[in-house]
Amino acid sequence: MVKLRSWNTGDPERLNNTSHAEAQVAAWIGEDSGRNAKVVSLDLVVQKKSPCRMCVNTLRVLARSLKSREGGSAVTLTLSWSGSLHRDWKDNEGSLNAALSAAGWHPSGAKDAGAHFRVTRAK
Repeated sequence: MVKLRSWNTGDPERLNNTSHAEAQVAAWIGEDSGRNAKVVSLDLVVQKKSPCRMCVNTLRVLARSLKSREGGSAVTLTLSWSGSLHRDWKDNEGSLNAALSAAGWHPSGAKDAGAHFRVTRAK
């Protein structure tokens, strides 16, 4: 198991999510794609706010990449957050959960926890 902490890297940019923690983690896992370790699960907990729409798209691409790389649906992807919903979801948690599910993730809703990303690899 690998535990990784990530955070926003600067002031938010209006037209992209490159400074968001989710994008940082997706980039790190993407860089890891050439290695032989097999990812069996990824559990994301995002602190302070839920993912925005752009981050859900980033997570969709990550899910597709991981599932393709690891042989289909063998990868379990879960996501929860602490704090409030991002304004993109207009206080509608159901919309966020539907978007995450459509993106290949199992949303587990708001939690009271610190941000972390846990990657479980097969031995």
